[in-house]
Amino acid sequence: MSKVKVVRPFSLTRDDGSKDDFIVGEHDLSDADLGHWYVKAHLDKSVESDAAIAEAKARTDQLAIHKERTEAEKADVAQGQVDLAEVTAAREKAEAESKAQAEAKAAADAKAAADAKAQADADAAKAAATQQSQQKK
Repeated sequence: MSKVKVVRPFSLTRDDGSKDDFIVGEHDLSDADLGHWYVKAHLDKSVESDAAIAEAKARTDQLAIHKERTEAEKADVAQGQVDLAEVTAAREKAEAESKAQAEAKAAADAKAAADAKAQADADAAKAAATQQSQQKK
C-alpha cells in the first residue's frame, strides 16, 4: 500500500467490476491500483509510491557509491601522474648526470691526448735539437 494524494475526484472501476470513489485528499492505494493509468491521471505527481521511493533511494545509493569510486579512481590517477612526473624527473636527472660525466670524460681524454701530443712534440723537438748539436760538433 502506498499513500497518495488525489488532486481531482474520480471513480475507479476495476476489471473485476468493483468500484471505488476517491475524493480530493490522501488515500492508501494498492500497488495494482496505483499502476492504473486512470488513477495516475488524478494523482499529485509529487507523491510517489513506496516502491518508487525505495527504487529512487536505491538508485541514489548506487550513484553515491559510484561517485565515491570515481573520486577514488581520480585520486589514484592523480597520484599516478605525480609518480610518473617524479620518475620522469629522476630519469632526466640521471640522463643529464650521465651526459655530463661522458662529456667530462671526453674532455679529460681530449686533454690527455693533447698533453701527450704536446709532450711527444716537445720530446721530438728536443731530440732534433740534440741531434743537430751533435752534428755540429
